Amino acid sequence: MAEEDTLTIIPPRVVTGLKLLVGLPESQLHSVGDIVSRQAPSLGTKELVSTITKDGSLASEDAAAIVSLLWELASVQRRMDLSAEDFINKVTMKLESRTEDEWNADCRNRWTEVRQVLIRLLTSGCVAISVKAGDLLFAQNQILHESRIITDLRPVLDPSGAEIETIVPFHTLILYCIENGTRKDYHIALDLGDVKKLRKQLDRAEMKEVTLRTKLSSMGVTVIDTGT
Repeated sequence: MAEEDTLTIIPPRVVTGLKLLVGLPESQLHSVGDIVSRQAPSLGTKELVSTITKDGSLASEDAAAIVSLLWELASVQRRMDLSAEDFINKVTMKLESRTEDEWNADCRNRWTEVRQVLIRLLTSGCVAISVKAGDLLFAQNQILHESRIITDLRPVLDPSGAEIETIVPFHTLILYCIENGTRKDYHIALDLGDVKKLRKQLDRAEMKEVTLRTKLSSMGVTVIDTGT
């Protein structure tokens, strides 16, 4: 859902998510609103989805769809630099222009109530701060998506090529990155010394973050959860 999309059209996936909210009973809709509003900001959404599923009595796929919808709406709102109310007003105008098949009378009748819940959620710390933190964290040309290390053996043959003289173990670090919106894979050769250095650096990075979190928390500063 790009910024220009919000000004001209609402993608079908967003309409589907909004219909899911509209279709919730009133008590369940407000229960979901309360659950999200109580959650602390976090870059991960698994815990939030799990809590909505359990405490909101929703199917896990519906809970995940609602969280995805909120994050997408909040991201577009942030890019457009609008208040939650002004942004939802624009969404409302676009919904009103959709056909009866796309946005029927039941949806229109329930929208006023859902609209207020959405405004509340888009201004909550759980959604607004999480999305802003995500934008700051991922404001890089290259973002690590996944990684793995493959270990292999390579034989060293004698001059004739008839006998194996020795075996060389080696490792390949594979980094799956998103670079300017495109996936790129990087293969990096490592020996055992490199693996030990890398482990030491990773352990030190983890220790530094734990230290910073502990110190900042003791000062009353909220530190966002970036994953476990």
